[in-house]
Amino acid sequence: MQHRTDYWEKAQQAANFLLEHAGMEAVSQFVQCGSGLHSLIEAVLPDGKRIPMEDIPHFPPSRVPGHGRELIHGTVGGHKVMILAGRIHLYEGHDPLTAGFPAALASACGAQGFILTNAAGGLNQHFSQGSVMMITDFINFQGDNALAHLLTEDAGQRFIDPKPATDPRVSTALARQLQRAGLSVNQGTYIGVRGPIYETRAELAMMRSWGADAIGMSTIPELTVCHAFGLPAVGVSVITNECFKEAPVSHTEVVDIGAQVSPRLGQAIRRHIEELP
Repeated sequence: MQHRTDYWEKAQQAANFLLEHAGMEAVSQFVQCGSGLHSLIEAVLPDGKRIPMEDIPHFPPSRVPGHGRELIHGTVGGHKVMILAGRIHLYEGHDPLTAGFPAALASACGAQGFILTNAAGGLNQHFSQGSVMMITDFINFQGDNALAHLLTEDAGQRFIDPKPATDPRVSTALARQLQRAGLSVNQGTYIGVRGPIYETRAELAMMRSWGADAIGMSTIPELTVCHAFGLPAVGVSVITNECFKEAPVSHTEVVDIGAQVSPRLGQAIRRHIEELP
């Protein structure tokens, strides 16, 4: 377990490193890419400068195929932006507090918002491959929780109420831009599992009966840490496969569909940031 003070100190050290190298005093928006989605960076920050994740203090790089290994920084419409091309997963052996570190880093950088993207399977029968879902709520089925690994002097800093799960106002604004970019946009509940094995049909049926609309292996740790540090967040799931189709799902398919959607997703995120106050 880590004490909140130590965890925050590590986030500040990482943030100081990034802000110094980027020549920024603070960041307006932080973006994190999901599986196969790092090509959205070209649409958001085509001239962005790159820093290897392995150079960032206390930041364990992702080793999953389909994820980038850099942080990209630049300016969009006068707003300072940082984008993580990859993420940290529980199935790589990390605990949820470590997987949620990007959210603490974003907060330490002074970010006013965190845009989380992920690749997800569509549990909702009305969700088609290549569409997107705005995350309105989540179910943690990962068997662990970031705040269970965080020590605090004040119990109130651990017993967090994550309602609403994401910022409704920002979600509505970003959804509008996603539609303008030509994407089919839904909203629903994201269920996070540990992975890396995909789910059985019985598990999928159970999760759909719980009210879950999309399923993935990430995002819950980051959203939890966002709530712990009071950082407004919005989540977008790219539906890379339809869970109840006969054909088996593969990581290659997930990455390929994500890559196809990424340019329009990036275009929407850029427009969204440009129109921020």
